[in-house]
Amino acid sequence: MMHPIPGGAPLPVLSILQETARLHWRHILVLFAAAAVFATPIVLMLAPALAGLQTLSGTSDPETVAKAVGELSVAYAVALPLCAILFTFWVRVTLLGPRLALVDNPARWPVRVLWNVGLFLGICLASSLAMIPVTLVTATLGSGSWLFNMIQILMMVFVLCLFFALASRMLVERSMDIPAEAESPQSPTTLADHTRLASLFASVTFGLLLVEGLVNNLLRVIGAPLTAMVVAGLSFTLVITVFASIHAIVYRIRSMRSDRG
Repeated sequence: MMHPIPGGAPLPVLSILQETARLHWRHILVLFAAAAVFATPIVLMLAPALAGLQTLSGTSDPETVAKAVGELSVAYAVALPLCAILFTFWVRVTLLGPRLALVDNPARWPVRVLWNVGLFLGICLASSLAMIPVTLVTATLGSGSWLFNMIQILMMVFVLCLFFALASRMLVERSMDIPAEAESPQSPTTLADHTRLASLFASVTFGLLLVEGLVNNLLRVIGAPLTAMVVAGLSFTLVITVFASIHAIVYRIRSMRSDRG
């Protein structure tokens, strides 16, 4: 169990990552079960939809474009609530344990999930709007170049993570049924705190995706595409569960800071 740290001190990143790793190792069967239930339909729907979208680079046929965009929209419409369910569940696993995560007031599950679906949509919309100036600048400086494309991807991920950091407290409170009007147990969170948390999210995202990409490419090279899809599903599940656990752990740390003065 992580000990509280003085108010105003930066988040203990290594301690947070260590606790997250221990949590997932301790509940590894829960992780595999979640991957089987949630990642399988997402991967089976998203993989062909994304592949179809990638083939549009050399075509201008409206019917083909509309079909690919429609398939991707349906895949995202299915993926978003599944991601919200998995996120909500793992926040609760982190703070309550697997058994209580499910059985504590189960009738509230639809409300919890709908709240987080709405928050996810708001975060995605806000980050997309925030990226418009960055996209315009990079497009004028070097559209199509490898360097500027990479900078744009890095900025996009960081901006998305920043909005997740800004909404972190609300995501946890909606997952845990903490009333919005309840008196906050947390000390004030500064922009620097949000930026550190966003940097942690971005680093974890790139690290997990890098490992998954290397393993996935290796499996496809040796002729194991089905195994590669399984690995992609596990990686997808792991990214969401790690995000959820970090949100919950940081919420608890900030609450303990306030409780201890």
